[in-house]
Amino acid sequence: MTANTLLAIDAGITCGFAFFCLDSHQLLRYRSHNYGNLVRLRRAATAFLADEPTVRAIILEGGGTIADVWVKPARHRTIPIQLISAEQWRVDALLPRDQRRGYIAKKAAIVSARNQINDHATKRTKALRDDTAEAILVGEWALERIAELFPELVV
Repeated sequence: MTANTLLAIDAGITCGFAFFCLDSHQLLRYRSHNYGNLVRLRRAATAFLADEPTVRAIILEGGGTIADVWVKPARHRTIPIQLISAEQWRVDALLPRDQRRGYIAKKAAIVSARNQINDHATKRTKALRDDTAEAILVGEWALERIAELFPELVV
């Protein structure tokens, strides 16, 4: 039986992805992909979601044109999607001193996500990019607020 999943995305031309089991809140897998440009990202987003039939909700850090690339195919597949900013989740996930500058926050996110991976993931890899680390932390943040963000998923 395949788990229903929450997909967390740190959106950009290079996207970080993290998949979480909605029942156990376990980090299932994570990765990063550089799409090169907006046109390729737009084409890939639709195919990406079509290839992930277990996704029941999406939390996406980002906005503007990049976020729109993910919103349209999510709505087409009737997957609830919530957009948040880095400032929303960082205030809860990182220490104040780690939020002062973007590059410091990204380094802190890697350390924090690495700890989450070591504690909870089903698979571990050595490489961890900042976009993937931030996707992991965005997903953890969203799982703590699942009823508020996605009331339609709460039974």
